[in-house]
Amino acid sequence: MGVGIAVGAAVVVLHAVVGPFLMPALRARSAPFVYVCTAPDAMSPSTHRSITLALARSCSPAGLKLQTKVIDACRQYSSLAKTPGTAALEQRTHRLIDLGSGNGCLVVAAAQALPVRGVGVELNPWLVWWSRWQAFRAGVSKYCSFQVRDLWSTDLSQYDTIVVCGVPDMMPPLADKLRHEMKPDAILIAGRFKMESWTPTHTLLDSSSDAVDGVWVYHKPPT
Repeated sequence: MGVGIAVGAAVVVLHAVVGPFLMPALRARSAPFVYVCTAPDAMSPSTHRSITLALARSCSPAGLKLQTKVIDACRQYSSLAKTPGTAALEQRTHRLIDLGSGNGCLVVAAAQALPVRGVGVELNPWLVWWSRWQAFRAGVSKYCSFQVRDLWSTDLSQYDTIVVCGVPDMMPPLADKLRHEMKPDAILIAGRFKMESWTPTHTLLDSSSDAVDGVWVYHKPPT
């Protein structure tokens, strides 16, 4: 009897912990959480200084180049490029959202490296709480927020930079959603997989690298 109760309790705990990581994979047009952050290397000196604190305690070896390219793309190609540095830093009116933010690493790093207010939407509640803790530890919690939410129910019309590191199957319906909701002057930054139906305005790809670390920048196509 006692063994059965113990086994049942273990199953419930395992389901509560592991379930949120696997459920997105069972949903249409979604992917399970993949940990992509890494310890700092191979990034520009300015970016390295800005986000080292955010990365130092929360990242594992896998995808720093991708994250660095996303942040650099936002810096160079979004409306931030037209805003004086001091004014942008003081006002932080530029809004960035990461669709499927995982452990929040990118949003936290962007809030440190750029004068933005970042939002992460993620289905996994454990990762959302972890993201909030990481933002607090990095000293940028007032510039970041993380929500347990499906990206398909998220209104994207208020954001200046939209980031997604999705899977191919989700890109066509996401393109339709963005056509209806994306601001005319906003940019989309896609990592790992391109938005095949759109033409990128900028591409960040290492000549010796495959598309795993690729980043594509898009502006909203004319209707």
